[in-house]
This record gives sequence, structure tokens and C-alpha cells, in this order.
Amino acid sequence: MSGTAAPDASVSPADGVFRISHTLTIEAPRPLVYDVVSDFSRYPEFINDVAAARLDGDLCTMVLRIGPMTVPLKTRVERVPGQSVQFTLVEGPIRRLMGRWTFADDGPSTAVAFSADVEAGTLGQWMLRVVGRVAERHVQKVEAAFRRRIAALTGAPAMVEGGRET
Repeated sequence: MSGTAAPDASVSPADGVFRISHTLTIEAPRPLVYDVVSDFSRYPEFINDVAAARLDGDLCTMVLRIGPMTVPLKTRVERVPGQSVQFTLVEGPIRRLMGRWTFADDGPSTAVAFSADVEAGTLGQWMLRVVGRVAERHVQKVEAAFRRRIAALTGAPAMVEGGRET
């Protein structure tokens, strides 16, 4: 699986929104990559930062680990099979969270794009910067976890940035 750069992240002081985007290529067919990313209920099996996850219809309830804390989130999930997964915050400690995964064929591999907007609300700008830094690290950890999961399912070695096997 090919390596990737760090996520592109920015905080907009004008509107108090943290934006993050990330693209990567995973050397596996699109249906498999989509299935792994969209199967939220299995995240605790392979993503250390996810303590619990449950999907009930289009509602996903997750408990994230952030250092010693746990953060509950409930999102509404919209899926277009094989193409995209979009999530929007329903309940949680922040004002707004909207994100999207998209998937496209790239030869025998899959091009994956992730983007999200987070608005801290009453947490304020300083907390938004903290949330932003945590989100950047989380995206990198999740990418590595997806790569390991797909490698385990296909029997291929999981590769991370710089071509190192994980």
C-alpha cells in the first residue's frame, strides 16, 4: 500500500471551523476498501482510538478515546455503496461535525479522499486548535488501522508512509 503525506488541516479564525482533508491510495479493490471504511461497528476491533461503536439504521453511536478521556458521538451516516460515506453530528461535545469519505478506482488500487469540518462552538478557538491537533493525529492512526485491516483481509503486508511494513 502506498505511503501518504500528513493530512492537510487548517483552522479558520473567521468562522471558527477546523477543516481537515486527506487523500491516500490503498492497494486493494474499491469494494473491499469501502466495506472496511463503512463498517463502523467493527472499528473497535482494529482502531485503538474507538472504544465502542454501534450502527442502528443510519445512526452511528461511537465512543472515541482521546488520551485518558472518552468522547461519545452520535452521527447520521449516509452511504452510497462503493462510492462514499458521509457523516453528520447528531449529538456530541462539539457544535458541528460533518465529514465524508469518497472512493474511486485507481488501477488495481483505490483512491480514498477524506474531508471533515469541525466547529467547536462554546469550546472556543483554543479548544478548536486542540481538537484540530487531535483530529490530525487521529486521521493518521485511522489510515494506518485501515491499511492493517485490509492487509489482514487480503494477506498482503500493510505499508505506511515511507513504505515501511506495519
